[in-house]
Amino acid sequence: MNNLENIRLVVKSNTIALEAQVKPDPVTSEWPGVKRISFYWTHEEFVEFAEHHYDRTFNDLRHKVNVCGDRCLFYDLDLPLNVTGKIEVPYVSVRIPQFVRKVLNAWARKVIAKREDENEWVELEISPERAARWLRLYGEGKGIGKVRFTSPECRAFFAECIRKDTRNPKDVDSLRSNVQRLVTIVRNRTSRFWERREVKLSKDWDGFFFVVPGMHGGLVNHAHGEDAVPSWATHT
Repeated sequence: MNNLENIRLVVKSNTIALEAQVKPDPVTSEWPGVKRISFYWTHEEFVEFAEHHYDRTFNDLRHKVNVCGDRCLFYDLDLPLNVTGKIEVPYVSVRIPQFVRKVLNAWARKVIAKREDENEWVELEISPERAARWLRLYGEGKGIGKVRFTSPECRAFFAECIRKDTRNPKDVDSLRSNVQRLVTIVRNRTSRFWERREVKLSKDWDGFFFVVPGMHGGLVNHAHGEDAVPSWATHT
């Protein structure tokens, strides 16, 4: 949620709304496409948003959000007026870890259970300090997450891809960053320091096929050509 500010969760009579401002790109000072998030779930949909980790799409008529792991893609949809044409869809990708979604759902359930007037609106401001506290309390698995290569060929290919990846390791398009996200996902599923969870990697054409408990997919390099800067992405 580092690319959001002024984040609020609002429990209303029949809906739960997430409202936030999108920060501009720190390098270009431009917005990624959406300047503001304002999305509404029903109470039942918000439970599903919190509890399910993979491949869920929600629609509130004017907006959609697709949930894939910790990554949530918010995008606006304006109905076209012409018979044919092209649609440009502004969107923003936000990392909202499942532990954050579960914390928000637990808070919303308490509000709904305790309020005396069902038409009352209750608001929670999600400050950076509050988000950091949630991370310390709930977001860090206590066990070990690691990568297991299924073959020596896969290990050698991975090392070669890392050598060619000239991006900052923290860049979302770097191979290291994509693999680290998968390792974080499996580690956050541990609750004891002796527990171990693995990301299994196998070579798949010019990328990788991965398997983690409950999810599988591919690590794909979308850059083409010998001189192209690698641009890795996780697909499930």
